[in-house]
Amino acid sequence: MRIRSCAPLFLMLLALTACNEGNGAPQPPSSPEKPADAPAKAEPEAAPAAPATVSGGFESAKADFDANGQLQAAVGDVGIRITASECEPLMPTLVTCENGAEVHIDGPAGKPEQTFRLPSLYLNPQATVYRGKADGGYKKDGYSIIVSDLNGDGREDLAFWTGRQGAYGGPSFDIYLDAPDGKAFAPNRALSDLTVGHNGMFTVADGKIVATTKSGCCEHTSETYEIDHDKPKLVETVTERSASDGAPPTRTIERLIDGKMQKVQQ
Repeated sequence: MRIRSCAPLFLMLLALTACNEGNGAPQPPSSPEKPADAPAKAEPEAAPAAPATVSGGFESAKADFDANGQLQAAVGDVGIRITASECEPLMPTLVTCENGAEVHIDGPAGKPEQTFRLPSLYLNPQATVYRGKADGGYKKDGYSIIVSDLNGDGREDLAFWTGRQGAYGGPSFDIYLDAPDGKAFAPNRALSDLTVGHNGMFTVADGKIVATTKSGCCEHTSETYEIDHDKPKLVETVTERSASDGAPPTRTIERLIDGKMQKVQQ
């Protein structure tokens, strides 16, 4: 069933949320009431609220609807508002808006507000936004929007789940990098293309990108890229193959040497 306006999308996602929440574990029975003649006890003073902590060093948020039927989410000083139409459910916690979506970003501090007009958007209302290190934590729950340093320069960038061109129909992303002069986020096609044909988003550590691919059950490849002027440059591949006949697995390593990828170990 295709949804052709924000209001039906609002109702559909509310229904999905209610269905998911209804599958939770039953609540324990409430404690019995005190006898009517039990002496009243002085209530202890409320302790001051503890500062919020973020488990695992990241923040995440699910989307909520505002009065206009738009989806809103916030992680720290980053506010997000999503407007989409002609959307349809793809699975119990995923909606696809293939005819385009608008994502309005307010923040982080020092950045101008900006609206991104995307060709499509894969929307998970229960895991909408991830903000944290690009260490792969965003892969577990399938976040729609990622706020993270994606080119190793210490500044937060943006990634939007806009397609299923990853390996075996997995997610692919449109990536926008933070400009050093405080201007608007700018699209980066080279990094976006690195999510096509790979196992979803790459990871970033120590200024390098690691992307992975697989071929069937038995061949897995890890690719390491250096980032040169916001473009990935392949410097190493590690391919592991296991045989279905019980033969020992093999491991092949290639590195960039004198401008060419050369085999250094097998």
